[in-house]
Amino acid sequence: MSILGTALTGLRTAQTLIDTTGNNIANANTPGYVRQRADVSTLGTVGYQLGAQVARIRRDVPTELQNQVRLDGAKSYASSAYADGATRVDQILGDTESGLNSVMNSFFSSAQALTQDPSSTPNRQTFLAQAGAMANRINQMGEQLSREEDYLSNSMRVGADRLNQLADELVSLNRRIADQSNLQTPPLQLMDQRDQVLFEMSDLAGVDVFPLDANQVAVYLSGGSVLVSGQSKMDVAAEASQSDPTRLQLVLQSNGSTVGFVPNGRLEGTLGGLNQLLDDVVLPARNELGLIAMSIADAVNTTLGQGLDMNGDFGAPLFKDLNSAGFLPGRAIPNLTNGANGQITVTIDDTQAMTGKDYNLAVAAGGAFTVLDRFGAPVTSGTLNAGADTSVSFHGITLTLGPSGDYVAGDKFGIQPTRRAAEALSVALQDPSALGLAAPVIGTDSLANGGSGAVSYGATLAVGTGTNFTTSPAAMTPELNVEFGAGNTYVVKNAGTGATLWSSTYTPGQTLDLFSSTPGDISYTGFSATLNGLPEVGDTFNFGFNAGGTGDNRNAQALAGLQTAGWLNGGEKRFSDAYGGLVGSVGSKASLGQITAAADQSIYSASETRLGDISGVNLDEEAANLVRYQQYYQASAQVISIANDLFQTLLGSLR
Repeated sequence: MSILGTALTGLRTAQTLIDTTGNNIANANTPGYVRQRADVSTLGTVGYQLGAQVARIRRDVPTELQNQVRLDGAKSYASSAYADGATRVDQILGDTESGLNSVMNSFFSSAQALTQDPSSTPNRQTFLAQAGAMANRINQMGEQLSREEDYLSNSMRVGADRLNQLADELVSLNRRIADQSNLQTPPLQLMDQRDQVLFEMSDLAGVDVFPLDANQVAVYLSGGSVLVSGQSKMDVAAEASQSDPTRLQLVLQSNGSTVGFVPNGRLEGTLGGLNQLLDDVVLPARNELGLIAMSIADAVNTTLGQGLDMNGDFGAPLFKDLNSAGFLPGRAIPNLTNGANGQITVTIDDTQAMTGKDYNLAVAAGGAFTVLDRFGAPVTSGTLNAGADTSVSFHGITLTLGPSGDYVAGDKFGIQPTRRAAEALSVALQDPSALGLAAPVIGTDSLANGGSGAVSYGATLAVGTGTNFTTSPAAMTPELNVEFGAGNTYVVKNAGTGATLWSSTYTPGQTLDLFSSTPGDISYTGFSATLNGLPEVGDTFNFGFNAGGTGDNRNAQALAGLQTAGWLNGGEKRFSDAYGGLVGSVGSKASLGQITAAADQSIYSASETRLGDISGVNLDEEAANLVRYQQYYQASAQVISIANDLFQTLLGSLR
């Protein structure tokens, strides 16, 4: 090649370098633009005056760093969604004005006022009003938590739609890029656009990207489900989870048929963070708030039902019964893949024994079934009856299943005893005179007693079957006489007939529990009472029905005492302790979530900065390159000028 030809290649190469640099400068602020570089190589394979050429123009971006940015971005978006949601739940529960503590304190303060004047109608009306206010507040909090669950469902639907849109864009870009893959320089702008699509996909749900032939890519959702492969794709839909139809999960479809599932626990990005929020914060909070609501209703109803109202009847329930129609729906959720139509009824037996946890029930061959906790550990098991219902009780609840023919092996059910209880709580009592504030028993000493012994009523333990109390009509049957005899003995008699019911001994000077607290014992009466002091032989004491005791406040005291008494967790936790624990747990998760989100955002920002330093446009560097390429161009032009001079000299010498 001549010196002129060599110079011309340098001139063309310099022009391309200048054009590429100018394009970089022009797109310095274009979102997603990747800096372009022109690779220069020697033209030809032999000789030394061969010239130069631009072999290709490429994007200056490391694939490994792009993958790292996508990974860090997915984590950052997930932790941010989790932290924001946990903070919202913390505000729902922990706000001093809109939380539960203030209305719960007002409710028990109104109960305390009843102890001062139990026959006061205004006091009773105030108590009912405060009960309504507390129930409404619990309803509102439950509904707010339910809306957080709905927000996730809506986000899953919107996310599925957006993933479909992005997948369509990706397929189109893959096709257009592949069509131009045989060119010396691939379509760099299309590849920039594709990067932006991949970043958004990863931020939304987390994706893994793999290169294919012809500069195409394949995209897999977290967990290994292929979404796009070159120019083919799967459709994404949000459908009810088979294991828990109350929740949505992403499914992959081909020609309208579901061909795969994306487990919620494997999602990353925003959708992954929202699913983690639901599992770690929202659902446990709903369960615990529901348990607190149930426990308050159970404790108050039980206490009022053990006292006498203004009409001499046992008190009516203040709150709706926990096993009424309003509470039952949604406690047992059948798996969508069940092969039969069997159902399960969940009834509440004892809120003090409940855990506030969810369970799963699985039916096996031969009608055997097992109840598992959320971690898969067995809780209890049984076998279905062929022609009758089967019941199994555990943790304060009873599951009732139909005959074995209603189920097939492989059927599964989600058991959620408290999930929706907060929204279902309501006041059932409207008549203030039906509040049972008086104790049903009155203990008296015989005027003829010579000793210092004195009896005192303790508390009503139960009424109805197995006790001395009947409810229709309200009465004590039989009333009791306690007679003390020689040798530190005493007998308990039917006050009406004088028949001896049982006898026992006691230790003088020590408090004597007159009646058993264990149902089924011969000395179990349904109430407790003690004797203090030293009775003499022949001293008698009577326990009779407190008819007409409208001014009696002893059951009102028991009602007010529920505020400081343990009830939940087998009687170990007060209501305020349980709610405080719930608020504290959510608050700590929200705080930790914010810390994690800040750390993940910092890591993500650092990754973006590193990528930007390499693939972004540095105007200082481009300006320096422009000067250098201009000198290159000018030098090549000078070579052409010299070659022309030499050529003219040569021509002149031949004339």
